[in-house]
Amino acid sequence: MFSLLQILIIVYLAVFLYVHHYNAANVIVNENNTSKKNTSTSSTDVIFFTKSQTRNFILADKDKFIASLDKANCLARQVATPAEYRSLAAQAAVSFSAEEQKRLRRAVSLAAGALEKMSPAYLAQCGIDKSRMQTLLGTWTLAKTRDSDVEMGMPHTRERVIFLSGAYLARYGSNNMVKMTRTLIHEFMHIYQRTFATLYTDFLRQNGWVRVPYNENDLRINPDLDKQVWKRRDDKRLYMAQFTTPQNPKNLKDVRLSESRYEHPFEWYAYKLGEEATF
Repeated sequence: MFSLLQILIIVYLAVFLYVHHYNAANVIVNENNTSKKNTSTSSTDVIFFTKSQTRNFILADKDKFIASLDKANCLARQVATPAEYRSLAAQAAVSFSAEEQKRLRRAVSLAAGALEKMSPAYLAQCGIDKSRMQTLLGTWTLAKTRDSDVEMGMPHTRERVIFLSGAYLARYGSNNMVKMTRTLIHEFMHIYQRTFATLYTDFLRQNGWVRVPYNENDLRINPDLDKQVWKRRDDKRLYMAQFTTPQNPKNLKDVRLSESRYEHPFEWYAYKLGEEATF
């Protein structure tokens, strides 16, 4: 015969074990639901360029970005000619490590998921047609360069490739998934703007942006932008990055620019899109 105390202890232990098991099961379910909620619901393919693929891409210069560099932009990149910069950039090509690939796959999934969650109305405010955007979400192509050798290590795009540097990945790649994901969304926006360039220019004009004639050779050339100076119709601010000393700029950041978003309307909307994303 069990005493009353023994019976109470047995009941207490049974209730404790049931509650513990129930809560643990709920934690697992909630974590799974969060993972599904915050990542892309469709298949997302991430292509990581190898060292040789990145090197060949840079040397080919199909978009003529490097060939378009004028004297001031070469000096800002610490070279004398476009050919010298092409060679330097190609030599800086490296492959992603296995750990970098793992984290970037996660960041891409989060970025694609955040973009998919955005309403068509909000995307339209940024100049994006959701159906067209979805044609680009399925495949993301990433390339890596060493440290700060290419574009001072700043993330950028060329054609449909997102370039990330060793310096950037060392700073954000291992301990700041939110920053990395926002960066990928920002760069994705530049790919969208380039892919649908005519439609995006129409969007800018319909929303009060106008091109301003500008013939001075003192502007920083940014691979993400269209080499045009823009302004809002009701504002005097010129959206551009002007070298402070165009005869001999110290580097790519030697420009008159209070914030990067004011370099170009492409940048304005890329920051808007990345900053408003939720994961």
